Amino acid sequence: MNPTNKIVNSKVEQLIAMGGYVKEYKSIWKLALDQRDFRFFANQEHADVTSRAVYNRNGSNPAESKNATIVAFGFELTNPNEAQLDLSAGATSYGRLTSASKFLNQLQYSIKQNTTNLREGFVSKIHQPLPRIIKPMVIGSGITNHVATVTASEVAGDNLEHKNDKHALFLPVELSGNNDVLETKVFIPSSAYVVDADLVGCELILHALAVEFPNGKKIPTKPVTK
Repeated sequence: MNPTNKIVNSKVEQLIAMGGYVKEYKSIWKLALDQRDFRFFANQEHADVTSRAVYNRNGSNPAESKNATIVAFGFELTNPNEAQLDLSAGATSYGRLTSASKFLNQLQYSIKQNTTNLREGFVSKIHQPLPRIIKPMVIGSGITNHVATVTASEVAGDNLEHKNDKHALFLPVELSGNNDVLETKVFIPSSAYVVDADLVGCELILHALAVEFPNGKKIPTKPVTK
């Protein structure tokens, strides 16, 4: 097992022993033309995806019980309605794959709790990895998209408790009370890429693995030793 998997599993087990239960949240950015930034878990979802977002919208704390520890975060880019990303779609052959790669590689994230910066980085580093497409050889005038077979490598699973450190962010965040602010935003610098036609309607989802404490935390009971 990857060392990071052990860390996440261990942290979750510790929190469960303190009276918590596991809860997963997700916030969804429905991509529109020329967009370059979004705030997750901030009730900014488009009306088309609001019903699929899972988190508390009353206040700035996404935890439904108000008291929780978020253990890990992970991004995922999908087709509309959370369908598998169709890499062959787009105005040109595999245009969506090209746009998705540029989008994820240039997109930055920032996580802040109240006034404290917790982490900044690039979305591509903690995103579900895109498949590596091996395109067929072009002979003569070439081939039409969808006619020839292509090869794609398999990607890792998307369970945040079992991802390795390249595809998920282990960042325990303690949340307490309705006024505790978790600010999670993504942005692309003004001189870089913006959402183009090949990605319009696709969805960037931020998953968060948490342990909630509806009855407050308790001191775990130590096992009896003989």
